Amino acid sequence: MIVRVLCWNVHGFRAGVGEATDLVARLAPDVLLLQETGSRGRLAGFVAALDLRVSVDPAAPFRRRVRNAVCARKPWTIEATHHVRFPEGSSWHPRGAAVADLGLGPARLRVISTHLGLEPRERNRHARDLLIEVDRYNGPSVVGGDLNAHPHQHAAMLLAERLHDTWEPAIGTGHTFPAAAPEARIDYVFVTGQLTVRDADVIETDASDHLPILAELELHAG
Repeated sequence: MIVRVLCWNVHGFRAGVGEATDLVARLAPDVLLLQETGSRGRLAGFVAALDLRVSVDPAAPFRRRVRNAVCARKPWTIEATHHVRFPEGSSWHPRGAAVADLGLGPARLRVISTHLGLEPRERNRHARDLLIEVDRYNGPSVVGGDLNAHPHQHAAMLLAERLHDTWEPAIGTGHTFPAAAPEARIDYVFVTGQLTVRDADVIETDASDHLPILAELELHAG
């Protein structure tokens, strides 16, 4: 089974929901791993325009949301979700991960959208917390997000040591930021061993300050 996964920091849809919607409609991913989703209204408009199922950090009094989201396109369904809030970091810009278990017939897939911190010590702690979450599930998993780390930095290396990076250096630089003149690779899609990478691409767009990654994966039966 082929699964197309789009990982994208959408920068709060500041460039407009319509531009982001048009891009996603053209690419037709099965799964979207989003970061910096902005206001609930903008995200709701994006999801409604594309008829997606979505999981977001629920509203709660006296705390700010972690603005990651997982979206799934029909016929995939979201069967279960939970949200991880990393304990270390800014309360004004909280970091964490959106975790969703997806289903399509007998196929099951766990997907995680994450956004790590800016400060190195904080970011490394977030990467370790994320791996603890990954280890709680034995089935096929996809982990994507804005790590705020270059491939040679510790947070990215921690994940690459335990998971398979879908981007191969032979493809190109993989730079995703800033979108207008990309010079840094800080956005990633990782997979566990039950998934094979068929293709990966960085998509050019001016709909955010980050460029999205589109990974085409093969999910193996059993």
